Amino acid sequence: MLKGVIDPAPSSMESRSTQLRQTYRSPLEEKNNSVLALHYFDLKTIIMLMDIRELTAEMNRFVESQGWYQANSPRPQTLRNLAISLCLEGAEILEHFQWNNSTENLEGLAEELADVALYLLQIASIAEIDLEAAIFQKLNRNYQRTWNENNLDQGTG
Repeated sequence: MLKGVIDPAPSSMESRSTQLRQTYRSPLEEKNNSVLALHYFDLKTIIMLMDIRELTAEMNRFVESQGWYQANSPRPQTLRNLAISLCLEGAEILEHFQWNNSTENLEGLAEELADVALYLLQIASIAEIDLEAAIFQKLNRNYQRTWNENNLDQGTG
């Protein structure tokens, strides 16, 4: 939770990150204060200040706090288990559009998208893949590709 005011435009990304670490406490830390104080959580400010590495670190702190990295965990964090979970959460996104062209439950959709993103971060972390670099490399390859409307096979990969 935020313990103070975060300047929305600090001078550099590094200072944003530093400021975030000094002012943010996770909901797990707030449990000791009888109220989770979720109403203090300015999600847009936090997201704006966190990059992929920081989101991954926060996700790792959560998984560790649940004991899921332990050898005897009922939810072992293997690549296989996480890939299955990622697909299941992706299917939950589809549920929002079943029988409709749009969804009225944007909050529910946002939760499912967050679940997918967290599993994606977890897979990349465990596989030791720099997700940010992989995304930029893939975008660069896509810019160089030819997208032919008549032959969809040329646009795959």
